[in-house]
Amino acid sequence: GATFADYDNDGRPDLYVLNWGANTLFHNEGENGFRDVTREAGVGDSSNGKTAAWGDYDGDGYLDLYVANWACVPKCGRAYEGDKDRLYHNNGDGTFSDVTNLLPGGKTRGAGFVASFVDYDNDGDPDIYLVNDEFVNPVGNALWRNDGPGCAGWCFTDVSEAANADTRVMGMGLATADYDRDGDLDLYFSNAGPMTLLQNQGDGTFRDVAEAAGVQFPQGVGWGSVFFDYNNDGWLDLYLALMQGATGGRPPNPLFRNNGDGTFTNLAFDSGAGNIGRSIGVAYADYDRDGWVDLVVGNYDEGYYLYRNTLGETSSNNWLTLKLVGAGPVNRDAVGARVWLTDSYGRTQLQEVKNGSSLGSGNTLALHFGLGRAKAALVEIRWPDGAMQRIENVPANQEHEIVYGRDLTFKQAIPPATAAWIMAAILGLALAGVWFLKHRSRWAIWQIALLVTLAACAQSPSLAAVPPPTAVPSTPIPTTQPTSRPAAIPSPPHALTPSPPPPPTAVPTAANTPIPTPEFTNPLDEAMKEEAESLNAAFTLLDETNTGIWQYAGNSFLHPIALAAAGGMAYMVDGGRVLALDLREPASPQLLLSPGDEIEGVPVLEPYDLAFSDDQLLVLDRSADVYRYDLSSQTWTVERYDRPVNDTSSHYYVALAANPANNDRVLLETSYDYVLAYAPDEPERIFIPDDARAIDVSAVNDRFYVLAQKPFADTAVAALYVNGNTIYRFAPNTDIIQPRQIWATDTAVYLLDENGRRLLTLHPDKGYVQQITQLPPEVSAFAIDPASGNLILAGKERLYFPNRPEWWQTIPGGPTLPDPQPHDPDWLANLPDLLMPIQGSGLPNRDLQLPGAP
Repeated sequence: GATFADYDNDGRPDLYVLNWGANTLFHNEGENGFRDVTREAGVGDSSNGKTAAWGDYDGDGYLDLYVANWACVPKCGRAYEGDKDRLYHNNGDGTFSDVTNLLPGGKTRGAGFVASFVDYDNDGDPDIYLVNDEFVNPVGNALWRNDGPGCAGWCFTDVSEAANADTRVMGMGLATADYDRDGDLDLYFSNAGPMTLLQNQGDGTFRDVAEAAGVQFPQGVGWGSVFFDYNNDGWLDLYLALMQGATGGRPPNPLFRNNGDGTFTNLAFDSGAGNIGRSIGVAYADYDRDGWVDLVVGNYDEGYYLYRNTLGETSSNNWLTLKLVGAGPVNRDAVGARVWLTDSYGRTQLQEVKNGSSLGSGNTLALHFGLGRAKAALVEIRWPDGAMQRIENVPANQEHEIVYGRDLTFKQAIPPATAAWIMAAILGLALAGVWFLKHRSRWAIWQIALLVTLAACAQSPSLAAVPPPTAVPSTPIPTTQPTSRPAAIPSPPHALTPSPPPPPTAVPTAANTPIPTPEFTNPLDEAMKEEAESLNAAFTLLDETNTGIWQYAGNSFLHPIALAAAGGMAYMVDGGRVLALDLREPASPQLLLSPGDEIEGVPVLEPYDLAFSDDQLLVLDRSADVYRYDLSSQTWTVERYDRPVNDTSSHYYVALAANPANNDRVLLETSYDYVLAYAPDEPERIFIPDDARAIDVSAVNDRFYVLAQKPFADTAVAALYVNGNTIYRFAPNTDIIQPRQIWATDTAVYLLDENGRRLLTLHPDKGYVQQITQLPPEVSAFAIDPASGNLILAGKERLYFPNRPEWWQTIPGGPTLPDPQPHDPDWLANLPDLLMPIQGSGLPNRDLQLPGAP
């Protein structure tokens, strides 16, 4: 193995080479090349070295060195216990001292492959994690907590067992990173068999989640591994070097794409970096400095492969690279510095400068952050000496150098346009100064004043000292289930309705139920506006000047999941109930249908979606029953599509659309990844895009528009089908994020995404974005009024009416839900560890809005 490190802080990277025999330290002499200083430095360990890791464990500003040695029984005739690892303290004068005795527990005599300095407990000082190979001496991996000065020099405590980090495997590679963006560093290491992903629980312990995350890969013999963001989406992906398959063969090296929900997808056959040789080492760096991280892979007895990342040719994702430089009390390489980056969407990432954690290799010391569609970022740095630095409005798609105690490097931090203004100002000042000295004219004085003002306006990003950030990610993505859950909340009580039921009646609200005063809060999202401009699309911000609000009584409805309008009425699914709301005159909501009601002897389970066909309201039940409500006679009937009487469907239905042109019913069935279209008796399968699961559908004339979410990801696709055939020319030109609903008309397709914050208006034939509308918070469903063509939005206890700002009302009364409810966003916010109803099921997040969800 080999690593570069500036051990003497002279600004030039030195080279440490590990050999089968004495290791070598080469000092960088600048123009005179390198000089062997091994003997004078005292680091010529003669054991079987595999990996060197650098870190300043005592905070004296000089990098210390850990050398992992592997036992080589019986080939090199050494003792069974293996070659003792070495911890060298940097004395700051070009020499090192062997202080391995500071590490208790005897695990330095295991068959070490790789170690890393890593601050696992977030206390500001680097701890040490060691991966041992149990093949020779099964002592298990080691975690030494850094406890500061004392203990005959410095205190380390062996917490391997207490932290659940003493895994015993044929460990070889190690990658450390905050892959789940929960604010602490996790550990991934390879094995001759199932790999291990130790997720940091934030309480000083770890838990192996490799199988649940999809990175266990039991069919391979793994070696080197690295975390890096190959697609610049803001989530760290994982690459694993394989020597061979567990039972022979040569499977390609997997590239695991981080799905952003605690799981990964193996792209080995599609990544272009799926090397099938006997790979051992792997390292990453953006070698061509195009903003996309590249890979180099080393194969046993074969050589090296350099993989250039070409995603930048097709992806519009943004990025930011930070090169930290230490000075004074901080080592020159800034190893151990920690950076929190918060992008313009409020999403926070954590990275730490590390040197030497990859098997036999060294990655770039620059920190590379993918930003997705975000354009700028707030950077907060905790330097190894504890000093904090905060830099705001750091522009994207640039590499910035940040020196300890200084602002960003001038030439890199200033955007090109601003830099041009500054250079023009400087040049103008120089010319004006010459003119003034020569002519002493008042015009020259005014010119100098004007140019000084222009120069002052062209400011660089600001720098200020702040306390350490407390909440690291703004929205943690957990992968564990909660230790306890609230007791099950019963469905709201209501009277069972005979068949046919009476017309809907208003149920009075308690007299003391408060009615909040309507207030409009919808601050401008600059990134959303900039995206509209980049797409040449119109942009609309809904606020009190263009949108009306009807504010209903507290707990009238909390999180509508479906909305439809016809005949001057709006119909809503919320909390398993169907509510009717009069749009002609403000009035209390009316309870139309509830779980437990019976229609023609069929019990209602849980209404999921709504649609209109002619003069009838259609309500989809999760069992695939469709309840038909005749608006004229106010009577109910039932249509049965997928289950016999007194039985339940084996399929899972979540959405319904109706096509008045031919009286079709389009039922969205997710369990088998296709849409069932009944026309009117025979089902027709409409297959949705590969690697996606349908969540909503809309029909108009002979067209079906299907919204499908990619498994274990926030992104989605929208597809158009005509007569069951995919129309490939329909292709939205922006990423669909956290999708909710799709609605088609003859002239446009409307798509609600970003968890209800954004409404896209798409061209009905080609799918490109015509308009982006920024919606107020808590919008969860929308509908188009067929009579007026106006948009209606539904959120917690509110209806919004764009283009009708005069519609401001407070409406008392109506049926209420007990508080809290399983679909109440406030209730869900108190379940930080809840990710999906069934871990790994791939069901969309909208299922959490339904009664009975865990």
